[in-house]
Amino acid sequence: MLPKAFSSLRKPFRNISPSGGAALPDGTAIHRAELDHLLSLVQDSESSTTALLGPPGAGKSALLAAFGQRLHDQNIPFLAIKADLLDVDISDEEGLSQSIGLDHIPTKLLLGLSLTRPTVLIIDQLDALAGYVDLRTGRLNVLLNLVRRLSGARNMHIVFSARTFEYEHDVRLRTIRAESLNLELPPWSTVLRAAAARWKHSVGSSGDVQIVNFDWQRRDFGTTLLEKGRGRAK
Repeated sequence: MLPKAFSSLRKPFRNISPSGGAALPDGTAIHRAELDHLLSLVQDSESSTTALLGPPGAGKSALLAAFGQRLHDQNIPFLAIKADLLDVDISDEEGLSQSIGLDHIPTKLLLGLSLTRPTVLIIDQLDALAGYVDLRTGRLNVLLNLVRRLSGARNMHIVFSARTFEYEHDVRLRTIRAESLNLELPPWSTVLRAAAARWKHSVGSSGDVQIVNFDWQRRDFGTTLLEKGRGRAK
């Protein structure tokens, strides 16, 4: 079972793009200390369960995609699940395994792999199944039960992402014992370099470029370019 399972689980994200957004438009790498932390847990800890938290657009999905790619590059087996893309009729682990194309239930596969090597479970956007968002399906209970069964097992590492507000206010999410890892935004200087690369424009402190929003998950800007010295948008 193990060689086949390893071959299946080590593929980059089944539902999350492995590209992950590792660079700005000018090719500048975005160093995220949180990625280093997650990798160190896998390498140096016997087991771990981590809740990756942050506001919408902070880049949680991109960070998890980059994390999965690093695991893949290091030949570490992992299973990645994007919670909001699961079939709505899933009610147990058998249904979950069918939905994501596994030959056995995830608990059996992951625990089997963890007997001999570090193994990782990644769940993205767990908050999308929070009680007041997803009232009619049992998908959240299936995933939470999976986390409970695996948490604490030797060589087993679990990382799930959620928006901070939902994680702190949904009773079911709070039942999972996990280390909270808050995703911090990169320095403002990095945003300015990205803006300059995007528009081939020298961005300084003159106020001629007003950055309204930057979505780190997509590395994209919602901006208004202001004509220098006038308040009129170009």
